[in-house]
Amino acid sequence: MKYLFDTDTVSTLLKPSPPQYLKERIALVPPSDQYLSTITILEITYGAYRSQNPRKYLDFLEQYLLPRVRILSFDDTAARIAGRIRASREADGAPISALDLQIAATASANGCILVTDNTRHFMNIPGLDIENWLI
Repeated sequence: MKYLFDTDTVSTLLKPSPPQYLKERIALVPPSDQYLSTITILEITYGAYRSQNPRKYLDFLEQYLLPRVRILSFDDTAARIAGRIRASREADGAPISALDLQIAATASANGCILVTDNTRHFMNIPGLDIENWLI
């Protein structure tokens, strides 16, 4: 199984004492099945530059995350899926933020399970499997 980690999940690893169960769960997944979206890279970089300590977050990204995961881009297939998801969510009266939309579409386009603590952001998206490793 392939897993795409949402920003909230990987950001939890930056806490002074990240949950041991999260680290253990990630360790059970072969590195070849661990993915990160370019959108999550954007969100971590943005958060870094808004923080009091950008180097902490940028070092985490460059030295810890990126060497351990495969990167998935928001490509033309994901863009088509995103268009369908956005139209469906708006028709249901449940719009989704642009960045969450792109992460969901990237997961769907690549057959990944999305690992997120923000399950309510991604609920009711046809074809998207989500798991919460923080509960």
